[in-house]
Amino acid sequence: MEKRLNTRLVSSRMLEKGFSQQDLADKIGVSKAAISKWLKPSSFPKPSYLLKLGKLLSIKHGDLVINDAGLIQQVAFRKSGNYKIKEEHIEQFQFVARLLKRLVPQLPFDQFSDPSILSKPEVNYKYIQNVVRNTRGDIAEENGEIKYTSLINLFNNLKAILIPVLWDKKSRKHGTHIHLSESKTTWIFLNIDSSIFDFKFWMAHELGHAKAPQLTGDEGEDFADRFAGALLFPEEMAKSTYEKLIGLENVWDRVNSVVEIAKEIMISPLTIYYQLKFYCEEYDLASLDLEHDKSIFKATADLNKQYKNVSENIFNTDNPSVEDYLSFSENEFGSVFFHALKGLLTNEGDVSPKFISNVLDIPLADAYEIMRELIKDERPSESTTK
Repeated sequence: MEKRLNTRLVSSRMLEKGFSQQDLADKIGVSKAAISKWLKPSSFPKPSYLLKLGKLLSIKHGDLVINDAGLIQQVAFRKSGNYKIKEEHIEQFQFVARLLKRLVPQLPFDQFSDPSILSKPEVNYKYIQNVVRNTRGDIAEENGEIKYTSLINLFNNLKAILIPVLWDKKSRKHGTHIHLSESKTTWIFLNIDSSIFDFKFWMAHELGHAKAPQLTGDEGEDFADRFAGALLFPEEMAKSTYEKLIGLENVWDRVNSVVEIAKEIMISPLTIYYQLKFYCEEYDLASLDLEHDKSIFKATADLNKQYKNVSENIFNTDNPSVEDYLSFSENEFGSVFFHALKGLLTNEGDVSPKFISNVLDIPLADAYEIMRELIKDERPSESTTK
């Protein structure tokens, strides 16, 4: 949804509290011109400024912002654990979506046809297995593995723009996706500082969102989780693994067997565990008891400690150069994001490093380096300026 400021209420509270536009500007930390634009309204405050404005004027978020239908059909923000999306996160998504909208004309996509999405997606075991069977098609390797490079083409077919980001593994933030209904584009931020065994799951999770953008909230998250797990470890693999494990009496023997399979096809043992669990529930089979004494969780944690994360494997360093990062994003990850960003920088002169910082959720200094790298070929050489 497009959002705008409730200017009538803001103006009323300013009068009540005796605040001028300059007073608000000084207290919030912006220019008077910015306040003027908010009140017209010709622009919308970024989330941190919106929070300050609400506190200064004693206005709740729900009263401060007016929703207009149209811009975003769905957003999702994924973290490890039982993380809850708060109102300020939703506001941040809306803010980023407005910035992404400027990039749409720069995308090298077919503008005359719509992406092929699922017509009636369901959070149902049989339905999802049928969907992933069709989706896996010819992309699965002989051992059943799906490589992350194979997933990229599936995203492109859905007008999904992949954006690899370095959000630090300590943040435990895996990704964000924003669907712009007007352009029917999905923008997917994937943290390449993630565990190498989790990364394909989060890619497949976001692919699930892209294939079923009409599912929102918990239903959308459940579908994306189920889709991701089934795509990477479908029923056929769950069946053969179950038949092997059920013959092992010791729980740790079963867990160790799962870990070996995980290492072979480069997915988390937990992805395999949950697909085995869903398979057992669907066919009313005896449990493999892999959670006994938290065995599967301990084994997964131990496995992750033995391997570098995705970005360290790609760049052989935890601090890659901007040039290497952009090269990987475009040439190996298949991302058109920086191509579009470069087009915007070339065609519109008012794009600043702050724009890049806000879109990618990175420090301003890093955004400046990215901008400088993108436009270096566009700057006139010293010889031509003399």
